[in-house]
Amino acid sequence: MKDSVLRRFSVLTANVGNLSLKCRKKKYNLCEAKIERAIAKRIRHHKPAIVALQEINYNDTPQEKWADYQNTQARRLLGNDYTIITDSTYYHTCVAIHVDHGGFPGCSKGAYYPAAARTISFAPDPFDKFCVSSVPAYLGDFEFNIVFAHFSSRSVTWRVNAIRSIFKTGNGVRPLASGKYNLIVGDLNFDPFRTSDSSAREWNKYAGLPDASKPYRHHARQDKSQRPEATHQFLWRSFTLDHIVSNFAEGESVVLGLTDGTNRLDGGTGMDHYAVLGHLTIDPLKLEQQRKSGHSSLGYNIVQEDLPYI
Repeated sequence: MKDSVLRRFSVLTANVGNLSLKCRKKKYNLCEAKIERAIAKRIRHHKPAIVALQEINYNDTPQEKWADYQNTQARRLLGNDYTIITDSTYYHTCVAIHVDHGGFPGCSKGAYYPAAARTISFAPDPFDKFCVSSVPAYLGDFEFNIVFAHFSSRSVTWRVNAIRSIFKTGNGVRPLASGKYNLIVGDLNFDPFRTSDSSAREWNKYAGLPDASKPYRHHARQDKSQRPEATHQFLWRSFTLDHIVSNFAEGESVVLGLTDGTNRLDGGTGMDHYAVLGHLTIDPLKLEQQRKSGHSSLGYNIVQEDLPYI
């Protein structure tokens, strides 16, 4: 793969659920076939290198039916050109890499790996679906970790614990962002730019806009008020809840359906969050440093023999 192709990549993060009463029994995860088909069509159009999805509906395929894993909602949304890994707790989040761009160490390209991520969750979680996970990954010969998350919308304490699990080592447990290079994506359910609760303050110790001199940068396009574009609107208020953050890439994202010249991922209405699509470039200095070192930047590896997959 040519360096120019390797260095440029796209990342999509999307909370595909909604607040429709039709989906109440599915914990407000994506449950309508029409919306599912519209999202799948737009994903095929954008063809991102990396996709992170939250509030997917896993329960439509019984866990014991291994042969049906290829027909789970994640597979229907992404098609057959992605290697998919779900969280290990509730299976309502996943991350996927397009087979033309890269994959996960020890995993067969194009396969589906349920419960293969290193996942942490916290109490209280009345919905049984919030968690934060990490997996090693590669694009071409560049290795990094992906942290994909769906934070609690109600508990500030939950979010603070989750943020610390990403960045800090405690009680002998390594952080989820344990590699030298890390990409953090997902619905974090708080806005570090418009709110000032303890979870926002904890997050802002580690991440900020490109000019903030923080270890991690938000790849977010700024609006007229010089704050990242909103990804969620409730009544008259707007929030940036969905994030693409890294410590190795440059570039910015667009909010599909809000940024000028873009269309909603769901084709109209259905999702209660706007999807975020980042167009990023691997920092050439970091790429060269990794190549010269000859050492993996991953915090750990996935061992294929230990995982169920189809």
